[in-house]
Amino acid sequence: MNYTQQQWKIAFTLFLIGTLVYIDKNLISITILALGQEFDWDTSQTGIILSLYYIGFILITLPGGWFVDHFGYKRFIVIALSIVVISSILFSFGTSLWLLAIIRIGIGAGHAGYTNGSPKVISENFEGKQRTALQSKILATSGIGGLIAYTGGIKVIGINWRSAYLLLAILAVLALISLILFVPDKKPEKKEVFLSRASIFIACRNKSVLIISIGMFFVNLVTVGLMSWLPAVLKTNFSVSNTQLGEYLTINSIVMSAAAMSAGFIIMKFFANYEKQFIAIFSTIGAISLIVFIYSTHIIAAITLLFLITVFSMFVFTAFLIVPYKIIPSVIIGSSYAAINIGAFIGGSVSPLIIGNLITISGGSFKLAFIIMAVCLLLAGVSAILLQIDIDVGENVN
Repeated sequence: MNYTQQQWKIAFTLFLIGTLVYIDKNLISITILALGQEFDWDTSQTGIILSLYYIGFILITLPGGWFVDHFGYKRFIVIALSIVVISSILFSFGTSLWLLAIIRIGIGAGHAGYTNGSPKVISENFEGKQRTALQSKILATSGIGGLIAYTGGIKVIGINWRSAYLLLAILAVLALISLILFVPDKKPEKKEVFLSRASIFIACRNKSVLIISIGMFFVNLVTVGLMSWLPAVLKTNFSVSNTQLGEYLTINSIVMSAAAMSAGFIIMKFFANYEKQFIAIFSTIGAISLIVFIYSTHIIAAITLLFLITVFSMFVFTAFLIVPYKIIPSVIIGSSYAAINIGAFIGGSVSPLIIGNLITISGGSFKLAFIIMAVCLLLAGVSAILLQIDIDVGENVN
């Protein structure tokens, strides 16, 4: 893909911020183990730290989308990254449960700033296929962040978890400097400002936005559920060691990044204007793979299926986030992605609870839970079929 020098700088900045966000998201699950040991907290207490992050995220998401559409993206992301810097530093000095939990609210709010601001940056500074290619590469940071957290991050936490968050703060400062230097500040024109005043209401009434939000609910329920319970499945069904588990998760992070990066290319090359068919095909194959995986009795077959499930689910996830650039007007893109992120957020939030209860109901068996996840992935494909992609973007304002 041919980018100008300015576009390469913007892409680098978004990639850097995305990597920072996903390092933190993966690192906290390791950090709470260290916190539990240091302060003698049980899982219900450390769970508070995990939960309050999402409160910060959700509180910023909807108003954040409106802010981006109304005032421009740069100011919003600068504020968000500044909050991440300050919160990461404070977290490294935290000594009480509720102090650390409250600080995580700030980190969640800061991450929401990136999640809501980056689509507007891409929409305003890139065209057509450039958006598709860049969005898929940005999503690859989810795997790259996990890879860094599971390799280098876990070693730093083993030495001193506080140092890990000071390093995250330094990385956030570098990302903030890159944002200020490399990303232009494009403020909305008068007509756009007028529309953006009601952008959140327009976005929430847009059928395509609602359909994509529902699809993201189902696919994120599956991806979060799989990642949350995968260690338990592998340990229970195959008695893998902690070392083996770490190796499998690391490789899976690499697979996740590769899948996200290749999804954009595959869509542009073979499924241009057929994105909903792409989603339907791979959600169906992914659903079948989930069922075969949970009934598998051989570790090699199970791990192979795991990697395939990761590829197919990332294809679906990436495609859902690429489609809005084609059918949603740029003037409401921030609010539209905010509404879409709400769907994904709710799916990810309820997933561990739903899957956990299904496992309990089944007497510790994972089969029913994975069958339900397969159904959810199929429903994501069904929702995609309802989209109208081959229409002019200007017609989707209402």
